[in-house]
Amino acid sequence: MYFGFTSSFIIFDTSDQKSLIKDCMKELNIDSKMFPERSFMYEISKAKNDMIEPEEYAKRTNNEARKEVISEVYTIYQKKLMENNALDFDDIINYTIKILISCPEALEYYSDKFKYILVDEYQDTNKAQFTLITILSARHRKYYSSWR
Repeated sequence: MYFGFTSSFIIFDTSDQKSLIKDCMKELNIDSKMFPERSFMYEISKAKNDMIEPEEYAKRTNNEARKEVISEVYTIYQKKLMENNALDFDDIINYTIKILISCPEALEYYSDKFKYILVDEYQDTNKAQFTLITILSARHRKYYSSWR
């Protein structure tokens, strides 16, 4: 078991995410007309792509009401994912990074397994993707972009 998830974890697709966001909004009495579910999904995904966890996001709200609401939803959303033994697509990369950093044996195994990494659309990689590529390729320093 890594980071509180069992090996039988599930991956929430967009529909599952939207449903979970609706549950979080309902729990916090947030009006979906003022804050559409999609806006929460976008902001949470953006935070995860920047590798910003809920606690850090909360610190960065700068007393902006909209960001504070997003922070509350993000915090509950992550808690509910954990309760459901579930990850969303952005979590897959972030938890992979956490595992590789915390488990040198796993990093060594996958670094040896993937000696060359080809990155398509390199210019569109986000921080999490770039971090994963950097960690995996550090041993052999061989990653290539199809973008020149």
